[in-house]
Amino acid sequence: MSRPEQVAEIFTEEPERNGVTIVSAIGKEPFDGNGCPKVTDALIDLERAVDKSDHIAIAEAQEFVLARNRQVYSMLAGRALDRVVDDAYKLMRPEARPNGFQWIGEYLSARLLAELTGALYLPSDLRFSGGVVQVGESVRAIRKQVAPFVRAGRQVVVPGFFGYDNTTGALNTLPRGGSDTSGVIYTGALLNQGLGGWINENYTDKDGVLSADPDIVPQAHVIPEMTHDEMREKMHGITERNGVVHGDAIAYAARMGVEMQVKNTFNADAAGTRITSNRCSDPDHPVIGVTGKADLVAISTYDIGMADAENYVSPILTKIGELGMSWSNIPTGEDRLKIIFNSGVTEENLLQLREYIQANTISGEKSKVTIKRDQGAVYVIGQELVDPLTYTSILGRVATQIAKAGLSMREVISHEESPSLALTVQSSEVRRVIEILHAELLEN
Repeated sequence: MSRPEQVAEIFTEEPERNGVTIVSAIGKEPFDGNGCPKVTDALIDLERAVDKSDHIAIAEAQEFVLARNRQVYSMLAGRALDRVVDDAYKLMRPEARPNGFQWIGEYLSARLLAELTGALYLPSDLRFSGGVVQVGESVRAIRKQVAPFVRAGRQVVVPGFFGYDNTTGALNTLPRGGSDTSGVIYTGALLNQGLGGWINENYTDKDGVLSADPDIVPQAHVIPEMTHDEMREKMHGITERNGVVHGDAIAYAARMGVEMQVKNTFNADAAGTRITSNRCSDPDHPVIGVTGKADLVAISTYDIGMADAENYVSPILTKIGELGMSWSNIPTGEDRLKIIFNSGVTEENLLQLREYIQANTISGEKSKVTIKRDQGAVYVIGQELVDPLTYTSILGRVATQIAKAGLSMREVISHEESPSLALTVQSSEVRRVIEILHAELLEN
């Protein structure tokens, strides 16, 4: 969450436009690097400390959360601040562990921002079932809860990141970054309700979505407009510094037709990035961004006859699901199959999967199942790439520049209807390939 006085100024300067604010927990100070941790991280530490009955760590986490909120909201009158902080302390007691503690950061931010702005605090009305957010039920609940206040001209503040089970009323949280998702669902719920046009404005400490990771390409620029699909492709390889919107939020925005505007709380003059269902693009400049990720790992299978065998791949995918693994890409060839995973997979699961595949090969000693490390992927983004001629032209430029630099591609892994050109390279070469392609495709 950005500094509340700046959020309050944005929120109150155009009340007819800023009717509903969904807040996250207090984060790091902008440009703080690796300074004080986020409140949510401290609340996760609190959960671990309670589980271990570590009373010193419990007290330290509680004190940090309370002190951080007092620090950030110090401009509030003492009585209002004390009332909310005292309430938070009760929620963080060890006996409250069944509800967890991670959600308390968002709750505190919403309560305190409502006090600061004079807006109406409303509890979250996201609805869950079996731990999964239920969009239809959430939309109906939000419309019933929020729309009457908006019609009456009231400004509303709601905590993001959590909601409640439809049947049991138990508290449920979204994955980290879930306040972005909450904001999109609330925006989608209020669309087409006779309340005027609704756009999800996502305020961060960045000027917008950048054409590349600025740690790799210092001259990376803000992308003024992109589609949901382009943003989803862009997020394959983003780092935290370049990842201004949570991936699930983009997925829900695409499904619900929600337009988003990524803006910088600390730079009011920055135009930001508009993310929408459709946009007009320039065929002469088809690429809008380059991204990538390193430290991937893959299992590569060579098994003579696999291409002719029935039901060869589905048992492998079932085993991946049983192991709780999530694959990134699956390049194939005649009698060859490669499954690429993100870096979060465990060594134990990789070994189990390799053993499973090896045990079920059909060519016996001729087969070969190996774990391949030092895998990386680079993505060139732009909706014009769905055109076959444009794709072919850009692929030629990509291959030429990589070869000139003495580097190499391993596979091209794009789907023909995807607004990206994706390829695999050595993990150690990802950064250099991004630099080369950004210079070739976005700086010339």
